[in-house]
Order: sequence, then structure tokens, then C-alpha cells
Amino acid sequence: MESRAESMSAPVPTAATPDSTKPAGVASGPGPAQLFQIAFDQMQRGSFGVARSGFQELVNKYPSFDAVPSAQLYIGQSFAEEKNVSAADSVYQLVAAKYPQSKAAPTALYKFALSLIAQKKTAPAKTALSRIVKDYPNSDEASLARDLLRTTK
Repeated sequence: MESRAESMSAPVPTAATPDSTKPAGVASGPGPAQLFQIAFDQMQRGSFGVARSGFQELVNKYPSFDAVPSAQLYIGQSFAEEKNVSAADSVYQLVAAKYPQSKAAPTALYKFALSLIAQKKTAPAKTALSRIVKDYPNSDEASLARDLLRTTK
């Protein structure tokens, strides 16, 4: 009975008390899914710099997490929302190059193509759109890219 009473009054792990359930050296704080959601929520609120920092932290801390390509895509989108076109375009190209098998790749290429069209750079835009059609023929973006290729002059 005494040992049961002692175990019930044991201190709850806090920042000052190490959590013995975690391996040594693992930082506390939100996990990758939580980091993604927090950053995404900030993006939805229009706090693009804060969101970008959160997504970048996710990419740095958890590079093998399955949502990293989407996080990178949102980093690019945050730059685009702030009218930093060159940074956004660079990140969109990075997503397509670094994560070509991800669902984020055709989206990144499509956003890149739209950016190029807005900049009146139709030749490289058509190249990006053609790449979507060729490399990602079954994606939603491929259908959109086909339409844009027909109408972009």
C-alpha cells in the first residue's frame, strides 16, 4: 500500500524533469505532425513568415517525415504570398528536383509555371507545363497544364 501511494505522488515529467520514456538526446517539443499542423495553421492565418519558420524547422528536424515535400511546397507558397517571386520560384524548382516522386512535385511545377506566365516568361512556362504533362500524366495538374498549354501564347 505504501509503495502504491509513493508511485501515485511521483513527480510528473516537465521541462525541468527529464522524461525517462524518451531516448537521451531527443529534444522535447512538438513532433513532426504537430509542427506541420502548427505551421499550416499559421499559413491559413496569413502569418507567412511564422509559417515558413515552422515548415523549415520541420524540414530540418525531421527530413524523412513523409510531409516534408508538402512543407517545402508551403515554404515556396509563403514566399509567393509575400510577393517574393524569385524565392518562391527557387523553392518550387527545389521541390520538383528533390522530391520528384511526391505528390507535391507536380503542384510545385504548376505553381512555378503560373509564376512564369505572370512574369511574361512564356517559353520557360511552357517547358514546365510540358514537363508536368510528360512526367505526371495522371495528376490533376497535368489536366490543368494541358489546358494552359493550349491557351498560353
